[in-house]
Amino acid sequence: RRLVCVRHPNVIQLLELDRTDRLHADPYTPFMLTELVEGETLQSLINGWQRAGTRVPVDFALVVTLRAAEALGAALFTEGPDGSLTGLLHGDLSPRQIIISNQGEVKVGDFGQFTLGEGQSSVRSRPSLSFTAPEVVWGTAPDARSDVFSLGAILRELLVGPRFAPDTSARDAMRMIRDGQFHTDLLAPNIPRTLRAVLEQAIAP
Repeated sequence: RRLVCVRHPNVIQLLELDRTDRLHADPYTPFMLTELVEGETLQSLINGWQRAGTRVPVDFALVVTLRAAEALGAALFTEGPDGSLTGLLHGDLSPRQIIISNQGEVKVGDFGQFTLGEGQSSVRSRPSLSFTAPEVVWGTAPDARSDVFSLGAILRELLVGPRFAPDTSARDAMRMIRDGQFHTDLLAPNIPRTLRAVLEQAIAP
């Protein structure tokens, strides 16, 4: 219901919130109707660049991250009908929830879906722990700082590369996720100092 109030060009618009009738499901099943965004997920684009062995253009990475940040801000600070702020978190941000439309728009979806338990959207197949803040992995409820961490992890993926080295075991990867650690690559690109400072602050545990 809070998401209905958020009307922002970088947020996938929620058009209707309703539930099925007893003819089609028992018990009632809630569903959401959203705008259709035709395009590709950011994850799909990242996979393509990685397969080709090319780096993501820096200007593209910055524009996508800034637009996603604006979407997060709109979800938090939109004023509702009663005058109060929506205060809506994403809670599960990853490149799968960011869509680049065929018109070049950046759209973020699945706000607040972490509260629905088993509820899944067509955009997300499963939560991506690689971008999850360590406190959330430990079982703490996400807050705005958790979304900042996830967005920072996405920006780092775009600018530097995958979070884990190719030979990282599943056990070591989970330890790194819980500790908020990232693989350090000696061949990492030289990021401008001011941008590096923003990135390091965003992904600080």
